[in-house]
Amino acid sequence: MIPATSKLAEKIREAERQVDEKLSLGTNNEVEIILYSRSRRPLFLQVKDDPPIEFETARRQCSLRLEPYQTQRIAYRTVPQSRGNYQFGDIHIRGRSILALTWWQRRIPAQQQVQVYPDLLQVHRYELLARNIHLQQAGFRLMRRRGEGTEFESLR
Repeated sequence: MIPATSKLAEKIREAERQVDEKLSLGTNNEVEIILYSRSRRPLFLQVKDDPPIEFETARRQCSLRLEPYQTQRIAYRTVPQSRGNYQFGDIHIRGRSILALTWWQRRIPAQQQVQVYPDLLQVHRYELLARNIHLQQAGFRLMRRRGEGTEFESLR
């Protein structure tokens, strides 16, 4: 492995993570990594992110080909398992040399704090469900009218 000070490692000068500061508990939250190439040659890379250990993340690593002077986005989903404050770690990039004989590796500092809250969409769904139950208890019922169904005998 070549140290991170090699010329190829310097071609990936910028990588950043885009994630909301507030994540929803128990649901898929999208995390995006953006890579910027400054190389005149295509780069074959393996990119690995460090989400918090407490998150359920199916895919943390991705292999890709980054074309010269190209910007590429990588997205994955993670599911927080409990409420609280968490921290994403750094982004790790590993690439092959021009002749594909060696690898170089670089760690890009990208630590980021996030907060996990209960899923507000679920709370809204429960609120709608509670309203429907109250309407049923008040005596409102759904009523079918003749000719509005999908059954053959009810069509006219």
